[in-house]
Amino acid sequence: MIDFLKEHKWEYITALVSLIVLLVIGAVILFMPLDAFQIDDEITFRVLDERFYYEGTDVYDLFANISQSAYQRYKLFVVLDFVIIGACGVGMTALMTPLCNKKSQILAVCLSLLPSAFNFVENVLTIRAMSYFPTYMEKLSEALSAFTTIKWCSLIIWALTFIALIVLKCVKDNKKPVENN
Repeated sequence: MIDFLKEHKWEYITALVSLIVLLVIGAVILFMPLDAFQIDDEITFRVLDERFYYEGTDVYDLFANISQSAYQRYKLFVVLDFVIIGACGVGMTALMTPLCNKKSQILAVCLSLLPSAFNFVENVLTIRAMSYFPTYMEKLSEALSAFTTIKWCSLIIWALTFIALIVLKCVKDNKKPVENN
């Protein structure tokens, strides 16, 4: 394992920086003040982006039940999420590619960018749904819900693959014969 780290020092420095960036982004999202999306003094809501699954009608219901200022903050959140999408795509790619051999790095890049691609489409559809509001666009809302769910599924697949690659790398490194000096 030490030899591997020596050979791939810059890849791992990049991966470490990417991991730190992803953790900071996750912490910001996780600890974002709930009152940023407050309907009234007592009720807050979860943005569509955070949910694993929701019905198409939930899109309309959400927009119909929030104040104009919360609606504007939601728009800002969606726009800022494009920056997060880029950082996550780069970070996930930087974390996974050093664990792969040259032949599978293209697959690792594609797998790493899939959640970002689905998140991008989800944000575009969210902006589109917001531009049509108060008109309820059934197919648009259903597509938005589907892309949100697909985004989370692809992120789970990426995480499981990443963990499996780490385990495989550790097992492979432990099986290497020890050189006698």
